[in-house]
Amino acid sequence: MERLRAEVRDLRARARVRPLISQAQGIVQQRYALPDGESTFALMQRASQRYHVKLRTLAGGLVTAPRPDGPEKLWFPAAYPRA
Repeated sequence: MERLRAEVRDLRARARVRPLISQAQGIVQQRYALPDGESTFALMQRASQRYHVKLRTLAGGLVTAPRPDGPEKLWFPAAYPRA
């Protein structure tokens, strides 16, 4: 019974975080002109692992951070080459 309760808690937590991550994906995909959601998610996942930040924390920062000034300014200039 406890295992099922833990699973339900985990699923509820994932359901709350998924919209935030999806919104951050859209922002990053548009900003870096990435081809699809998979490459965008992979970039966010690598950044999360590299800097030891939870993906939901990174997504929250991307959603709330102000956009850099000017069209050529990037949040992370060396993170991903522009196409």
